[in-house]
Amino acid sequence: MESLIKQYALEWEEKAKYDPFWIILTSTKWKGLNSNKKEFFKSGAIEAANLFKFIKENKIKINFTGRALDFGCGIGRITRALKGYFQNVVGIDISPTMIKLARQENYEFDIEFILNQREDLQLLENRSFDFIYSNIVLQHLSNPIQIKYIKEFSRIIKIGGVLIMQIPSKRLYQNWGERVKDSVNKILPRGLKIEILKKIFNKKTEKFFEMNTLSEGKILRIAQKEGLDVICISYTNSTDPDFSGKLRFHTREEALRQSYYLSPMYFFRKAEK
Repeated sequence: MESLIKQYALEWEEKAKYDPFWIILTSTKWKGLNSNKKEFFKSGAIEAANLFKFIKENKIKINFTGRALDFGCGIGRITRALKGYFQNVVGIDISPTMIKLARQENYEFDIEFILNQREDLQLLENRSFDFIYSNIVLQHLSNPIQIKYIKEFSRIIKIGGVLIMQIPSKRLYQNWGERVKDSVNKILPRGLKIEILKKIFNKKTEKFFEMNTLSEGKILRIAQKEGLDVICISYTNSTDPDFSGKLRFHTREEALRQSYYLSPMYFFRKAEK
């Protein structure tokens, strides 16, 4: 698995060097956004505001005096926003360029940014976070690595801490190209698969985004085994092409009607053993 995580590290570094703003929020609105960073970081504030509105409405208790982790932080779009809610915030990412830019763009906010190119989170201590958030990140990793990180989240979250993560559970709509990608995905090693798909769709590595689903049943079984209690599950617009940080929550029925993917957001609390 180590070689696979190194593949991801190389690919996301290429993406970061190509256009870090667009890579994070893949809409033409954000293409070449170096001149409009204010709006980019504002999108993080909007996402965080919508998230914590949902948390308040559902009476989910959070320790805001504790330590928060933004997993897959990029250049700190959400990490900066979390600093408005928590005393201590950490961002972690796989790309050196992303981490370098995150430190440059957020130097005044007293945020720690960590580079991690491992399939685990051994750089982070056991029971060291009160809050973990990951959105539009795990969907780009293979199932074995998704599962590994879920287990690591459980290791580093404190007893009573809250883990919030989004992973699409299934594709709801497929055009011919998506059907080809799914067929290739099932039968070929990842490295060969990526090269073939790039040629088929005429995309460079930095413009190719891998999407992987993981069933709700599988995630809930892992969570139970790892001592994560389900607070609630909602369905988001995170996989929609026009997402741009405008996080919305749907019922399952609403999500089934209007999305390309069924995209659950899981709210877990670490249970006492």
